[in-house]
Amino acid sequence: NIYTHPSSYGYKSLTATTLFSALLLATASVKEAQEWTMALRRAVYGPQSSDNTKFNIQESDDELDGKELEELAVKYGDQIQLWTHTAYDSKCGGGVVGIYKKPDHDFFFVPPVKISQWTNAGQEAWYLNITFSQSGPNVGPEQTMDAIFTVIDMSWPRALPPDLKALPRYGAELRYGDSFQLCDEQGRIWSNESYYAAPKKRTDLRVKTEHHLTFLKIGCRAGDSVRYGEHPIRINACQANKKKGKVVRNYKRGTSRLVGGYLNCLGQGKEIHFTIQ
Repeated sequence: NIYTHPSSYGYKSLTATTLFSALLLATASVKEAQEWTMALRRAVYGPQSSDNTKFNIQESDDELDGKELEELAVKYGDQIQLWTHTAYDSKCGGGVVGIYKKPDHDFFFVPPVKISQWTNAGQEAWYLNITFSQSGPNVGPEQTMDAIFTVIDMSWPRALPPDLKALPRYGAELRYGDSFQLCDEQGRIWSNESYYAAPKKRTDLRVKTEHHLTFLKIGCRAGDSVRYGEHPIRINACQANKKKGKVVRNYKRGTSRLVGGYLNCLGQGKEIHFTIQ
């Protein structure tokens, strides 16, 4: 598979000859390198490709032109996810912020929900799995879902129309320091419920209980464009009736069995960073 992370900058074109040379260094013989080259060429360009076919493989670079920079920018109206890593267990892999559906309230959680652990011949292996686990709450897969957020401008109507394209600032670049909201697929924005950040209907909230969000990143100034793949990003959450917000943190109370914990907008818990994807 050929894959480029959203944070990769720039593009270079490698000819089949260059690729063949690279494969030759990693294979036992010229014949094996030729087989790998042809297999890759056919996978990308089909069975009719020839030895002169060029491969357009994305590589990391330090420069982007204006159009490429614009394509990486997060814009109002975009649907995004927040990739992160729990601060409560360094052995756990990362994942996207999710929604944990409990009987009384929904909450934003940091994956994983559960973790499985067993010992085999003296070696310990860790596996993250919501369905099969030995540690964590008794949560079925129907109770959790990945959170997909739409970036919305503060001036947009509280009952959003189905088509956002006619709204002011739709498609404009989101910038560090901008005050905005993240709205999930059910029309809910960030609020607080007890100790944890929770999604609540934008139309149901009193203005003072909702959270206005701002992205922050060391090395980026207010006014710089927010871009996909940048890391580490922090989120500042400010309740509407207050002048100063707090940085979103990873938190769980001592009685919580959720492995990754939750998001907290009150300054409680451990430091956590995000990547926008």
